[in-house]
Amino acid sequence: MGGLGFELCRWLGREYQARLLVIGRSPLGEEQASSIRSGKIGQDARARYETLRGEAADCIYAPADVGDADAVRALVEHAEAVWHRPLDGIFHLAGIANERRIEQESVEAFRRAGRPKVQGINALGGLLERRREAFLIAFSSVNAMFGGSGVGGYSAANAYMEARCRQLFRSGLRVFFHAWSSWHGLGMSKDSGTESAAAAKGFRPIPLEDGIHSLRAALQ
Repeated sequence: MGGLGFELCRWLGREYQARLLVIGRSPLGEEQASSIRSGKIGQDARARYETLRGEAADCIYAPADVGDADAVRALVEHAEAVWHRPLDGIFHLAGIANERRIEQESVEAFRRAGRPKVQGINALGGLLERRREAFLIAFSSVNAMFGGSGVGGYSAANAYMEARCRQLFRSGLRVFFHAWSSWHGLGMSKDSGTESAAAAKGFRPIPLEDGIHSLRAALQ
């Protein structure tokens, strides 16, 4: 559970009293151990989860690969059974952006960058085929349109995801995407040191309050 996902969950819990199924790549304990080994400072996934629980959010955390359609479907069906109600909506935030020059890229690196966005949107879109009243909002990036130095795989993955969202929308499903710039102090750019470089090119980091305001408008 990353920082942006955590803030989104807090807002959904406070604003809508939402019941939250949070799917992350790693079990909470493993991510915590990785954070300790790397020497990173700040809230880890377990601490964020405990904060959500402490704020009385009705929240389930489950580790799974979002590109594994069968695993994701099983988790959603379990949550629907526990809460005795159908899925209302999905926010798709997963992504991998490893910076490297294009000559350092490989097919395998592109596949890794693509899986959360490419297989992920296909798995999540598939859930809505039998839940046509539910919505899906995918978090994309301005890199999908403008590219980005060192993030070719990530840019391509987001471009595919946006195209797939449009296709699903045309089929009658409530599927949308937001192509964000970086969120100030949150998300993938938090520790990358790229905010100043992006700002020099006209991409201003989005304050949390402004981003949430945009999401509220989209939901209405």
